[in-house]
Amino acid sequence: MSLHSREFLGNSRIAITGATGFIGGRLARAILAAAPAELRMLTRRPLPADLGPRAVAIPGGLEDEEALRRLVSGADLVLHLAGATRAWSERDFAAVNADAVGRLAELARVEASPRRFVLVSSLAAAGPSTTGRPRREEDPCAPVSRYGASKLAGERALREAANGLSWTILRPPAVYGPGERDILEMFRMASRGWLPRLGWRRREFSFVYVDDLVRAIVEAAAAPACVGGTYFAAHPEVVDSRAFAAAIAGALPGRVRSFGIPSLLPRALGTLAGLSRPFLERPPLLNPDRAREMAPRSWVCDPSLLRRDAGWEPRVEMAEGAKLTAAWARETGQL
Repeated sequence: MSLHSREFLGNSRIAITGATGFIGGRLARAILAAAPAELRMLTRRPLPADLGPRAVAIPGGLEDEEALRRLVSGADLVLHLAGATRAWSERDFAAVNADAVGRLAELARVEASPRRFVLVSSLAAAGPSTTGRPRREEDPCAPVSRYGASKLAGERALREAANGLSWTILRPPAVYGPGERDILEMFRMASRGWLPRLGWRRREFSFVYVDDLVRAIVEAAAAPACVGGTYFAAHPEVVDSRAFAAAIAGALPGRVRSFGIPSLLPRALGTLAGLSRPFLERPPLLNPDRAREMAPRSWVCDPSLLRRDAGWEPRVEMAEGAKLTAAWARETGQL
């Protein structure tokens, strides 16, 4: 973190949602290590002991208005990371990713008037890109999934509830690194010697390593130029499907065979997952909504605006990030 962001965080009371999740856990630890701040963390389960006494649990969920009120009361900074990445219906997505955002922003404005409210949204809110041209913030949004539409609705809910509240929105693409579970499945497949790629034509993606995103959240919160701005937070490296497979294979011992699979397969499997709804508590990793996101061939965004306004520089390229992720997975017995 920069000296400016450390000073911004110092002696602050910071409210975080999603703080026990993949990104939020890394963010909480980074803040506690960088500055003498107090964290209030909305959670349904006990906090990890290593967070120490400056991390205070606020029991509850996003649907609990009284818990949200306690979370943001007197907060200097609100970092909203919690959200639903899987849901069966549009209404279920909207309740978490849109309605709760507006409710939290309104409570923050009334109960705290924080220096900044940062919403971590998603590239899915903007939609896929055109092959060869990364998405930019000024491009019209065109989400292709219910998840993406709900994240875009959450951004609108924040703007509507703001009414003088200083806010910033970040849209990361696929986030990976130690602790992430979905991309970890690809490492597990590769550790068995095989790794499928979707389709035979070139597909291109943006990624961001989790610790780079953590720094982006803090630097954007501290940057005056980011007030009222919406930004893509991604590494500028464009990773195609073959390079992605090669990075995973290169992070693991032994030979990994990578091969293409029909691009229609996720749609078919997603349909089957939809039919299994009566027998499952929550949608599986591959579900109809995820299949819709897998259809486009390009999910690439341009991070230059955030780099300009916040002075943020992503540091971890895919090859290095894959090695760091694989090392964590081995150390924790995930592989």
